[in-house]
Amino acid sequence: METPRRYAGATAEARKAERHERLLQAAFDVFGQEGVRRTTMRLICAHARLTERYFYEHFNSLEEVFLALHRKVSSEAGLAVMTALQSAERSPMAQMRAGLKAFFEFIQADRRRGQILLLDAATSGLTTPNSLNKQLSLFSSYMEKRLQTLYPDLDFTPQVELIITGVSGMIIHTATLWMERDFDWPVETLVEHNAYAWGGLHQWLSQHNQTTRAA
Repeated sequence: METPRRYAGATAEARKAERHERLLQAAFDVFGQEGVRRTTMRLICAHARLTERYFYEHFNSLEEVFLALHRKVSSEAGLAVMTALQSAERSPMAQMRAGLKAFFEFIQADRRRGQILLLDAATSGLTTPNSLNKQLSLFSSYMEKRLQTLYPDLDFTPQVELIITGVSGMIIHTATLWMERDFDWPVETLVEHNAYAWGGLHQWLSQHNQTTRAA
């Protein structure tokens, strides 16, 4: 078998992967600071210190790199929320508060995340509702399992996608306003003002669960 050629101690594939990561990091910096409307391919290449040739080695367009970056930041946000849920108390409201807190802290920790995930996603037209729903699939699967555990005697099957879409819309709009106000409210204030939606969901499902048990 032919040994892969190495350049400065790295294979061609390793160097290609390194360039891809540099381009994504540069895109994160440029999109996050300039916004999607002021970002150009040349700005990203200059920030990554790579030529346009290498940009097109990995992406066909500026739109494609934005979508790849949006998926990456979305996955990181989802991981932060999932980690918080797994370490929180198992009561429904404790889970809700832990997840909300993790998401808002994720946005607050780096404004570039919110620029890409919230502001640019809403105004660019590049992220469709369908693509956003696909990114919520992992959380939806987790949520479905949690509902089955917390409310095992429901007399109907909750439509988890409708639940997630509704409450996530509220969270996204709240976080967007918070960003536009330069994070002037404490995280706990945002958690409390989003809690009532989850509290209503818990009450609704609990009533159905108790009705079935009584029957």
